[in-house]
Amino acid sequence: MNKYRDKSDFEINKAVAVLTGAVPFSFGATEFRRSSVSGMESAIIIKSPRKVGAFAPCNTPADAMPIIIENGISSIFNGDEWICSALDGEFLSINENLYRAGCEVFLMMKDAENES
Repeated sequence: MNKYRDKSDFEINKAVAVLTGAVPFSFGATEFRRSSVSGMESAIIIKSPRKVGAFAPCNTPADAMPIIIENGISSIFNGDEWICSALDGEFLSINENLYRAGCEVFLMMKDAENES
């Protein structure tokens, strides 16, 4: 079951950021904040070993693809939607947005790791 399907892009972006070791960027900030850039409202502002600034893996290939590739997440285009999976289909997400589907699978994989 995909418990991430009903989450907003902002919520998914935050969860992915935490699991990749990012922290809120702003002096003294303890919570992630939204980007104020037009068209990037679901992005969060982070500081990580890879990046400082807006982070939106649900919508930005530069943020999503390293996570998808490094975690061996597969994707197939099925006419009007993307099917992303990992570990022989144990984790599966179907979405019109490739990057969002990949992020959902990444979060499912991390949930399973934390349960072990």
